[in-house]
Amino acid sequence: MKVTLENFGKRRAFTIVELITTITVIAILVGLLIPALSVVRSTAAMVKQKSQFSTIEMGLEAFKADFGVYPESKTTTGTNGDKYYGAQKLAEAMVGMDGLGFHPDSQWRADRKAGTPPNEIDLYEFPTKDERQGRYIEIDTAKATAPKDIYSNAATFFPGETLVLADTFKKVTHLTSGKQTGMPILYYRADTTKAFHLQIYSIGAESSLTNPGSNDIFFQSDLAGPGVPFAPSLRHPAGLDPFKFYNLIRNDDLPSTEFLPYRADSFILHSAGPDGLYGNNDDVFNFDRGH
Repeated sequence: MKVTLENFGKRRAFTIVELITTITVIAILVGLLIPALSVVRSTAAMVKQKSQFSTIEMGLEAFKADFGVYPESKTTTGTNGDKYYGAQKLAEAMVGMDGLGFHPDSQWRADRKAGTPPNEIDLYEFPTKDERQGRYIEIDTAKATAPKDIYSNAATFFPGETLVLADTFKKVTHLTSGKQTGMPILYYRADTTKAFHLQIYSIGAESSLTNPGSNDIFFQSDLAGPGVPFAPSLRHPAGLDPFKFYNLIRNDDLPSTEFLPYRADSFILHSAGPDGLYGNNDDVFNFDRGH
């Protein structure tokens, strides 16, 4: 019997309808996948920042165990007019002003000195192992960065050779290395002698500050006003005015009549978040805001 193979090699091709249907299905799947991947990346970035905060918190607890208090955070002004901010004091406490460890004789001065003229000494000029307390967190975790490598006009706001701890979001270009780095982590130590979060009064739909700082747990002098380090020109909208700051750290788990902050017994760590701008709702703190 003769077997014919003429139909054996014939293959059926896609029709136009089938091709369009396939492309449509692929497009739908890609459309569903991209947002999901974006959410995964966003969640991973947030977890990474929270992990850095956790490490810094452990460092701050170790610092308190050694010295009895958390590092101070309020802005101080030196005899030469140089200001020293909480973000810099956090870095000094955790890794030292030169990254080689904290000096226990620190007087929290931007010029790195201690004592009074003419007997002032530069605590960090001749570092020795015996004098230093050591680093409370590792340099890689700290992401210690000189302000002049983040801000082109840093000399105006951050005089002297100081450091800040950069967050993990890599929103700015390092002016020396050209690599991406993070924004400074802001640090606020609670004043546990104070009882209120922020005193406000309302006029119609508007709310205003009254006596800011008089009895406020976290009010800091570097939050507002001209010449502050995180002004609009330095990626900080509206200078992060106190009212905006207090709304961000208000404890929403408490009744609406109780205008109190999170972490009123310790300290707050504050990252600018994924957008690199302080004062927006994507800012990250070392607490979870209730909603």
